[in-house]
Amino acid sequence: MVQNIISSYDSVTPHSIITGNSIKATFDKDALAEIHAFLNNIDKLRSLVAKCYKNMHPYGKGII
Repeated sequence: MVQNIISSYDSVTPHSIITGNSIKATFDKDALAEIHAFLNNIDKLRSLVAKCYKNMHPYGKGII
């Protein structure tokens, strides 16, 4: 889920997932807690986003 949102918008933070329209567009739900109770904690969501970024960009992102 988060990986699809990241690949669509490229610069995603946990705050932008919570406040943006990506939840509504992807799942037709208003809150992350409606999808799964795990996503209700911002720290767990932050670690999930970081893990997805690390998997998608193992050597970092951008040009040096």
